Amino acid sequence: MRLYTETARIISRRAINRVGILNTSVNYRKATYHYSGLPTKNVFYEPLKDSKYNELSFGSKFNLAYEIMIRYSHIASTISIGLSFFFFAFSVFMIGYVIASYIIVQNIASGWTTTMMFLTISFSGLFLVLSMILKYLDMLLRDKSINKTYVYDSIEQIKTK
Repeated sequence: MRLYTETARIISRRAINRVGILNTSVNYRKATYHYSGLPTKNVFYEPLKDSKYNELSFGSKFNLAYEIMIRYSHIASTISIGLSFFFFAFSVFMIGYVIASYIIVQNIASGWTTTMMFLTISFSGLFLVLSMILKYLDMLLRDKSINKTYVYDSIEQIKTK
C-alpha cells in the first residue's frame, strides 16, 4: 500500500458499509479502506493556495506531534513500566544498603534506617500503582478508539448527465 498525504477523501457508501462489516481494529482509516477489497485511486492536483500548517508556531507543531505520538503508540505505558521497574530495583538496592549500614556503621542516626526503608518501599509502591493506572487508562483509550463508529458529515448523491 502506498501512503500519500491527502487533503480530501471521497468514499462511497459501499466502502463505508464494507468497513463496518469487517470489524477491524485498525485505527488508520486509509489502510482499512484499502484492505476492504474495493478499488482505491489517488488523484494528484496543485492546490490554489498554501496550507495554513506552515503558519503554525513551533509549540503548536510540537504539541500536535506529542498528541499523535501518545495516541498511536504505547510509549507512555512503556516508559512508565520501565521507570517502575527501575525504581523498584533501586528500592531493593536501597533496602540492602540500609540493612548493611545498620549492621556495619556503629554511630548511625536514630530512626534513619526505618525512615529510609519506609521511603524506598513507599516510592516503589507509588510508581507501581501509577504505572498500573496509566496502563489501565491506555487500555481504555484504545478500546474507546477501536469501538468508535464512523461519523458521517454528509452523504450526497453525485448525479451525472
